[in-house]
Amino acid sequence: MAKLDFTVHYTGSALDEGRMPIRDLAPALLALSETFQAIQEMENPDEPAISADIQATSKGSFIVNIILANGQDIFQGAVDLLSGKGSSALINLITYIEIFKGAIGLVIALHNHKIKKVDDSSDGNVTIKIDDDTTITIPASQLRAYRNIEVRKSIENVVKPLKQPGIDGVSFSSTKVEEVSISSDEVQMFDAPEAKDESLTPTVAELYLQLVSVAFEHGKWKFSDGSNQFYAKIEDEPFLKNVEKNEVQFGSTDSLKVRLRTEQKITDSGLRAEYFIEKVLEHRKGARQLELDFENDDKE
Repeated sequence: MAKLDFTVHYTGSALDEGRMPIRDLAPALLALSETFQAIQEMENPDEPAISADIQATSKGSFIVNIILANGQDIFQGAVDLLSGKGSSALINLITYIEIFKGAIGLVIALHNHKIKKVDDSSDGNVTIKIDDDTTITIPASQLRAYRNIEVRKSIENVVKPLKQPGIDGVSFSSTKVEEVSISSDEVQMFDAPEAKDESLTPTVAELYLQLVSVAFEHGKWKFSDGSNQFYAKIEDEPFLKNVEKNEVQFGSTDSLKVRLRTEQKITDSGLRAEYFIEKVLEHRKGARQLELDFENDDKE
């Protein structure tokens, strides 16, 4: 099991007694753990999940010593040590801290700037040109972390204690990585932007849907496909006019054969779908009757 020390150091007059409210510290430390887990998931999704343990404080400020470890059992750790994987795991932990540090630096460097161009290179770096024609060359992994909404939201919560009066700054350091600091004057820079919804290619299919309820007020009717219930907007104007004229009547178990368009979006909260009925192709009445199986009376 690879382990690496990592120190979080909050400073300010509010910490003169070496104490910090749990309501401020606990969410920040949880967010720090989530930051490294998000970076690990981004870079090495198959690696054992990172864990973080806290250790101590000191007066006049608030220092939290954290041990980062990629969680494996003792037997697996011994196997990895003999095979050389232990050193690779340690390198990965160092890399995650470098990515974390680089993402912080990029947030500060790009504040109030727009990216004009990004050039990839064969050595794994990217060169970013911003609107004042300044260029920044960093590992591509740091740009990925900067653009990752989970990483950005987690970092925002890590530095949130700096918004409290009397907490002036926070620094992050390790024996393996150079220290990086954030002051309370910079904390607003770390408010994560809202991710834009990404529209996926719509799909169109013909299928039967059972009518659950009709809602004229918002234009969406509730249907069941036999497994799930959902609302769909009817776009078939001739069908709607027939319904308004009472030329089409529905029973509780009626079904419609429709041409259904499904539009999906990837949003900040996950995948979201909307349904549209382009055309009603058939109306099948419910409450089907059984066909009677009459005995054949014909005798030879």
